[in-house]
Order: sequence, then structure tokens, then C-alpha cells
Amino acid sequence: MDKNKLIIIDDDRMVLQSLKREILSFSASRNFEAFFFASPDQALDFARHNTNIGLMITDQRMPRMSGNELINSIRKVNPDISAIMISAYTDRESMKKSISSGVVSYLDKPWDSTQLMSEIQRGLEIHKLKRIQRTYIGRMNRELQGNGRFQSSLMGRNLPYNKRVSFSCKILPVPPCSCSSHFYHVHQIDENSLVYILGDTGEPGLSASSLSCIVKTLIKEFFYQSGDLRMFSPRDLLEHLNRKLCQHLGSLSGKGIQCSIVHFDFEFRNITAAGTSGMTNTILRNPAFISLDTQGHPLGINRDNQYEETMVEMQSRDRVLLYSRGLASIQEEYGFLHMTFLKHKDADDFTSSAFEDIKSLMKGKPQYEDYVLMSLKIKD
Repeated sequence: MDKNKLIIIDDDRMVLQSLKREILSFSASRNFEAFFFASPDQALDFARHNTNIGLMITDQRMPRMSGNELINSIRKVNPDISAIMISAYTDRESMKKSISSGVVSYLDKPWDSTQLMSEIQRGLEIHKLKRIQRTYIGRMNRELQGNGRFQSSLMGRNLPYNKRVSFSCKILPVPPCSCSSHFYHVHQIDENSLVYILGDTGEPGLSASSLSCIVKTLIKEFFYQSGDLRMFSPRDLLEHLNRKLCQHLGSLSGKGIQCSIVHFDFEFRNITAAGTSGMTNTILRNPAFISLDTQGHPLGINRDNQYEETMVEMQSRDRVLLYSRGLASIQEEYGFLHMTFLKHKDADDFTSSAFEDIKSLMKGKPQYEDYVLMSLKIKD
């Protein structure tokens, strides 16, 4: 393994020689190589062509480039480098800039040799920890991206087409995640009966993403193993999922899983919904919003939970919207979500159009939850 590199910069050659004597005597027994520069430009050029520079020690006041400016320039090519500032001047403004530049230590001239050597060791250790952190973050991000691709494929696979409903579902995971805590499913019982499901398994991350795939599998299992579904009930499916999750997952479901199930019956022109309190189900029947109240307990906590259904008469051009707490919090805090929905009520790609507005309006504001929106528009 290559040794760590340590670079030292000071335009005062006598100071540089003094640093060189002390550091070289110290480096003989340490796992690093030291390089000395009387010019910031030389040090910057060296940094651009060498890897594994763990630490830089720089003077603050130098011609053409300050120590803070040099640190910021080198960090562009080596973001993990540690930095120690040495200065003969007490300048509070410079010290503030040094702190904002991520300097691990600020030493006065003349320095104490023991303290200098101690700070070098600490700076190199901080650099090592930063590299380890970056390695693990990179590995975690790759796992999240891979899981996200698998999840996206699983959720969107083999969705049935029905000429009576225009369907779309869009998910915007919490940055920088590529996977989501949400799941959705579409099932066509027959030509007159469609079921749409949207759920949320908890805090975004690998565990919630994996759990969403498990719930999706349990939903598919229910439909494949059930016999006659002409009397399908959203409540029955919720209670089935709740029992299964309690039986097989127990505490793994955390604070519980949120889920909404909406059934479209075109023969009797009804929309029936059941679900948990963490989901929002509403019908956009221009210009009104009609709530499909679902106030059941989260799934996977209490095996004996029971759920109620809400039924609404279906009308042509109804748009049923399902979304969870991420988007609901936008409506609660900023109040523009429903206005966005109304603005794009007739858009062919409703969810994409609405999301573009939401992202624009939320620009600069933190996103703590996944943004998920399912839209179902009755065509006839």
C-alpha cells in the first residue's frame, strides 16, 4: 500500500527548512512521505498529479494565494485531505475562514514541536477516517441504486391495461436514495373490476425498500391463491395482509406499514376504499376534492386489527389520487398541493406534470420523505 503523502507549504524558506528538519526526523518512523514547497502554485501542481495526500501544512499569509485559498483549491482535487494552518499573525477573520475550510488545527509561529507532531498524527488519522467513510458511503449508494432498480422492475412488472382507467404512479425517493419505502400494485379481477394498491413501509432506506418488495409479494400471493373474487373487498385484503405481516415479520415491520386499497366496480359504478390513517385517498371531481377516509391502524403490529370501508358513487372523469405522508406534509405545511392537482387535472401525464410543479415549488427546501403519487382517472 502506498504511503500517505504530507505536503508542507511556506514562502519563508527559513521557516520551511525548520519544518523540514523536524518533520523528516519524525517521518522516518511513520508511514508517510513529506514534500516541501516554497510556493502555493508548486504545491497545487503537485496535488493535481499525486494521489493519497493525507495532510497539508500551510502558512496563511503568502504572496498571490492565501493558505485558505490554497486549501480550497487542493480540496477540489483531493476532498478528503486534512489541513493544518500555521501563522505568525492573530487574525480572527482568517481563523474563521480556516475553520470554514475544514482546518483541523491552527498553530502559531513559533510552534511547539511536540504539539506539531501530535497534530500531524491527528490530521492523518482524520484523513484515514474520511476515506473509510467515503468508501462505505460509496458502497451503500451502490447497494441503494441496485435495490432501487430491482424494486422499480418489480413494482412495474406485468401491470394490467384497462381502457376505462388512465393509470400512472410516480415515485421521487429521498435524495440520494434510488430506492423507495413505497410499493404499489394493480390487479384486474375481470373486465368490470380493478384493484389499485399503494403503501409505505417506513423510513426510506434499504430495510424499507426490501420490506416493500415482501409486501408486494404477499399481495400477489393473495390474488393468485384466492378463488372467486367477484365479491372482493378491500377490507378483507387489508386484514389478510395484517395477519400475514404479524405472523411472518413481527417487530421487523417497525412502526407498522401504511396501505391504501381502492376497488373500482364498473358494473355497479362504485369506488370502494379501505386503508390506514397514514395514507391519503381523494377524488378530484373538478373543482371539489372528495375524501375517501381511511383511518385504520398500521399493518403488522396487531394481528386482530379490523378495517372499515368507504364507498363513493363513481362518475365519469373522476380522478382518484393516492399518496402518503411525504406529499401530505406539503399540503399541510405549504398548502399548494391541491392547487397543483387542479392546475394539471386534464393533463395526459398527470403525475409527471404535477411532480414538475412540486419539485419547482419545493426547490431549496429539504425533502425528508419519499414523494409518491398514484393517479387513476375514469375515462368514461
